[in-house]
Amino acid sequence: MSLLAQERKDIILQTLLREGKVKVLPMAEQLGGSSETIRRDLDALEAEGKLHRVYGGAVRSGYEHGEPSFQQRTQLYADAKKKIGERAAQLIEDGDTIALDVGTTMMELAKSIHGKRNITVLTNSLPIASYLSEALNNNRFTGKVFVL
Repeated sequence: MSLLAQERKDIILQTLLREGKVKVLPMAEQLGGSSETIRRDLDALEAEGKLHRVYGGAVRSGYEHGEPSFQQRTQLYADAKKKIGERAAQLIEDGDTIALDVGTTMMELAKSIHGKRNITVLTNSLPIASYLSEALNNNRFTGKVFVL
């Protein structure tokens, strides 16, 4: 396998991690190759268990070594997670008690909490608890944060 083929595969996998899917034609345009070459790369990556081929492209097939790290997951569907977090934060009213589970979408919710008064947050996520504690110290909201 030539280095160029490996570079293409690396870019395909990075795109797959970031976007959750890849499409043959846009990938061929991006990489300056033919759609046949991209299809062969996708077939090879599927044979290695790194993706699952679908009509017109590929999707993630699961995780090779378990779930990706928290940091890696923050990059998956980042725009959608941010919108969900912002919308959920709008539903929080002064004096509410909320529970935030571990997860990158919950982190986006935590980042969107501002201007709320006297809220109580229960979480079992150390990254979220750390972020909210700093937000409390910077007066982004008032209340309490409890780590479960």
